[in-house]
Amino acid sequence: MTQYPAFDLPVLDRRARVSDLTIRHELEVMDVKTAFHAAIKSAAGFAIAEFSTWPLLNEFKVYRSGNNGPEILVKPDGFIRIHETELDGSKFEHTFFLEVDRSSEIQEVLIARAGCYFDYYKSGGFAVRNGAARSAFKEFPFRVLMVFKTAERRNNTAERLLQNNPPILTQVCLSTIEEVTRDPLGAIWFCPIDYRKVVERTPFDW
Repeated sequence: MTQYPAFDLPVLDRRARVSDLTIRHELEVMDVKTAFHAAIKSAAGFAIAEFSTWPLLNEFKVYRSGNNGPEILVKPDGFIRIHETELDGSKFEHTFFLEVDRSSEIQEVLIARAGCYFDYYKSGGFAVRNGAARSAFKEFPFRVLMVFKTAERRNNTAERLLQNNPPILTQVCLSTIEEVTRDPLGAIWFCPIDYRKVVERTPFDW
């Protein structure tokens, strides 16, 4: 159990004094975790190897705007590893970070957070976490699952990710809490690039 950080009494005391908003957020994260476990259990060929919802175990630091930017600490809501076994015995691992939107943050904060994940991947930070060299970053892909309370906020975030510089097209997958808790393995996820194709030549096209 050495991977778990030690806590002293002051830390534990602060952890016990959380706001109602934080409690509701953590319950939503657990709802997502429960939904994934239930769905994977009945999905042939799939198994959850890890579903950690302890931010301290999954946190990482990145530099924004290149090495001259400030170092930012990111604490994901969850980290998920799903193993897939095909009929011929081939095995694959799918890796995800989980972000459950609190709906209290402005869009700029959400987009900056998505950018941190993009930098974490491109800089090789996640590769290093897995014991590899930074130059091997392409061998350690991951997706970020962003879960929103409403479809409108989900769509607004997809549009802002497309407007980001550089645009974030495929690394982030978006859905709503209602859809995820009902069927997390269903056709409920889409990337910003998918959203662009859907709204093309509509009044929502930009």
